[in-house]
Amino acid sequence: MAGEITLSNLTGQFDASAFVDRIMQLKAQALEPLAQEEAVYQSKKKAVEDLLSAVDSFEGSLEGVTISDLFTGKEGVSSDPDVVELSVNEEAPEVSFEVTVDRLAAKEMRTTASGVSEPTAPLSAATFTLRYHLSDTSYEDFTIHFGGGTLEDLVEAINSAQSRITASVYYDGSSYRLLLSEADEGASTVETDTEGGTYAIEIASGSLPPELGALDTAVLQEAHNAEIRIGSGSPVYSPTNTFTNLFTGVDLTAKATGTAHLEVSEDYHRVTSFLNNFAQNFNTLMDKIREVTDVDKGIFLGEGFVNTLEGTLFDLLEPLEEKGLVTYDSDTGHLSINTDALNQLLEENPSEVQTALSTLTQNYIRYLSRESTFFQNLSNQYQEHIDELEERAREMQKQLAQERQSLLYTYSKIEAFMNQAQNTIKRLQDYIVTLSEMYGGKK
Repeated sequence: MAGEITLSNLTGQFDASAFVDRIMQLKAQALEPLAQEEAVYQSKKKAVEDLLSAVDSFEGSLEGVTISDLFTGKEGVSSDPDVVELSVNEEAPEVSFEVTVDRLAAKEMRTTASGVSEPTAPLSAATFTLRYHLSDTSYEDFTIHFGGGTLEDLVEAINSAQSRITASVYYDGSSYRLLLSEADEGASTVETDTEGGTYAIEIASGSLPPELGALDTAVLQEAHNAEIRIGSGSPVYSPTNTFTNLFTGVDLTAKATGTAHLEVSEDYHRVTSFLNNFAQNFNTLMDKIREVTDVDKGIFLGEGFVNTLEGTLFDLLEPLEEKGLVTYDSDTGHLSINTDALNQLLEENPSEVQTALSTLTQNYIRYLSRESTFFQNLSNQYQEHIDELEERAREMQKQLAQERQSLLYTYSKIEAFMNQAQNTIKRLQDYIVTLSEMYGGKK
């Protein structure tokens, strides 16, 4: 009866719409079990996906880890970091030695022999070649064209033309001079020798503005290479305070003159970090298991697959258990690493720890991968049930809507008939009254 228009309660005697709505409310109660069943499946699906997420996270933390790499770390320790800082990588040998810092690296700093009374005093134009010695046999030249101006203008002309030498204004208490300093002392191995006339910074040709004169032969600071001694050995030099690859994989930085004892040893902090991360992921998964098997509200309480998961996770810890490397909290199921036992075993027999971790990792990756597939399939099954229930609910709702329309149509006909009957009764009553009046029924 699609397309039919029904009007309800025209007579005021019978409300077909309200009557039909009440009937449909009773019929719609059949949808409630479907909704309740779907809610259960939704809860189970959510719980399974939470377990799946924890399983995948746990597995992901183990995949790609090369256990042998955890045991290749080295640690460098300085008895006095204020004198020497030590940096090592995994290629460094296990060594112990004493370092004496005799001298720190220093930049050469040269000023002009003369100066001007005011920083804004005019300077004459000048063209000159600034030379920077990289070593005893090599140098770089920079031609400076200064068109005249102030001391600051000269500083700008020098700094904009090159980057090896830094120009600045130097005030000696009575006059303002030009100061030339090495930008990076590591760029040159030349050491200042004023008596021998050896400088890192020179004017190779031309001359500075006459108001400033030549560069002073006496320097503010001499260029020096850093100098250290290993034990009682010969001095070792570096243009900077950092000595790179002093031994394979060993760098040190001189901070001050003095003596420090340095030691390079095995560093197992990556092993400890790995195990702590393992315990954290184990505990996260265990929390999810305990949540879904909770006595009061666990949706999988008594389910065999969850109990199997928990039991297997503990069984696979055997490589750590037999060496006393783990402890448990029976209330929470949480795992902790016994760091004292771990450190002792790493010191005595690190290969034992490496073997245990290799076995542990392989077993867990294999098992967690299977569980991930199982939980994904279970989640898909729950979704199929949910889709089926939703389709049944849609079909039932569609059927109820059709029934409602049919009932409305039927009861509207009844209401129309009642209205017609009511009108007929009224006309008969009026007719009887009229006859009565005609035949003397009314005085």
